[in-house]
Amino acid sequence: GRIDKLKFNIYGIGLFTAVSATLYPVSLLKTRMQVATGERVHTNAFGLLKNIVKNDGIRGLYRGFGTTATGSIPGRAMFLATLEISKESTNRLMSDMNIPDATKTAVANGVGGLVSSLISELYCVPLDVVYAFPHTQR
Repeated sequence: GRIDKLKFNIYGIGLFTAVSATLYPVSLLKTRMQVATGERVHTNAFGLLKNIVKNDGIRGLYRGFGTTATGSIPGRAMFLATLEISKESTNRLMSDMNIPDATKTAVANGVGGLVSSLISELYCVPLDVVYAFPHTQR
């Protein structure tokens, strides 16, 4: 049968948000380590984690998550739209080629994933960097 797109998108957004919430502390640590300057460059992930929890509590590991989660919605929309467009375009370009349909599908999915990830990351990564820091440390 056909998929109920509304349910699919609502469940997808919910699951994506749950996964993002689970992984956000790791992403926060990674981002802070990538943009560290001065003596902070030499801090390892465990030391940074201890410092954040000591100064801000567990809530400090989620500082900026609400904004990042909300701000990522356009990135997810870009991903889904670009995925479908790039898959269809790749399929059209390969339609006259004498290769198996399974190969065409695999290539179209690969190109679609590559292009859609690139487009969505061009939006999402700068947003993650901006909101990984509390306003007091900028």
